[in-house]
Amino acid sequence: MRLKGIKEIIRSASLLDTWSALIRKFTPADQASLAQLLRDSPEVPAMVSLALEHQRREVEITKLVKFVDTGAVEKEFQTWFELNPWVFQADSVTCLDDRRIDVQHIADLLFSSIDGCVDLVELKRPSAQFWSPNQDHGNWVPHSDMTKSLTQVWNYQKELEKEMDSIRTQQRLRGAVILRPHATLILGRSSGWIKTQSEAQRLLNSSLHGVTVMTFDQAVERAKRINHIAEPITVELDCIRDSG
Repeated sequence: MRLKGIKEIIRSASLLDTWSALIRKFTPADQASLAQLLRDSPEVPAMVSLALEHQRREVEITKLVKFVDTGAVEKEFQTWFELNPWVFQADSVTCLDDRRIDVQHIADLLFSSIDGCVDLVELKRPSAQFWSPNQDHGNWVPHSDMTKSLTQVWNYQKELEKEMDSIRTQQRLRGAVILRPHATLILGRSSGWIKTQSEAQRLLNSSLHGVTVMTFDQAVERAKRINHIAEPITVELDCIRDSG
């Protein structure tokens, strides 16, 4: 069915505008048909829920971009990633409330992964330097900001593994298992990188065991791509048409 030749689609990025445009063009008969559709279609609640979540993520991505561009403090990034663990894809399903590794070490974020094990995320500032300004024999060398951050992450992993048999720690971490915790380090920016710097990052990550290093620009790009993949399926309102 078609609404007087109009083919509108429900897309979360402009959900309110879409509905407003539709309602303005509805006749009383169209409104009655839509009401019946909403009552009788089991897919509608899931579709609307997905659309709303997609829209929420768009808003959150906009916030993250602003944080990166304005050089927000680490606490703001920490809060953002706590609310948006989906950026780490399906691996990190639950952000743990207790970030303590032990009495001396507190991670930025601890996650219970899909396999029930604990992983950690360490956040630095977008202003932190990823590569040293000077190359060594034509090779890009990690900046001291990077090496210090990696050392901190490795220490967190070591200290976290020391707690693997602690019943008290397992209780604090809601039963999540400590077993070879993987770490994600987010540091610096890559918006102005050249090809060889991206290749150097690929080589760096391939040499690290249990650690993935990425920039804030890459975190933003990942969020955009994941949300695009999860974009609600286009629904053509073919079930509402002019009876004439």
